[in-house]
Amino acid sequence: MDIQFVLNPYCCIMYIVSYISKVEREMGTLSKLAQEEARDGNMDALSELRQLGTIYLNHREMSIMEGVYRVTGMNLI
Repeated sequence: MDIQFVLNPYCCIMYIVSYISKVEREMGTLSKLAQEEARDGNMDALSELRQLGTIYLNHREMSIMEGVYRVTGMNLI
C-alpha cells in the first residue's frame, strides 16, 4: 500500500476524479473511433446507430449480477 502525505488538496481531488471517470473516458474514445469509422464507410444513420450500440454493449464494464443475468438468460428488469 502506498500512503503519502497530501500537500496539494486540488491535485488529490483531480487524481480521485480522473480515477473514477477512467471508464467513461475510455468508452468515449472508443465510441468516437467507431463513429469516425462508420462515417468513413458511408453508412446510413440507422446502420451507424446500430454499430455504435453494438460496440457499447460489447465493450462496457458490467456488474457481476448483470453478468450472471446475461449468462443465464434471465430477463433484466
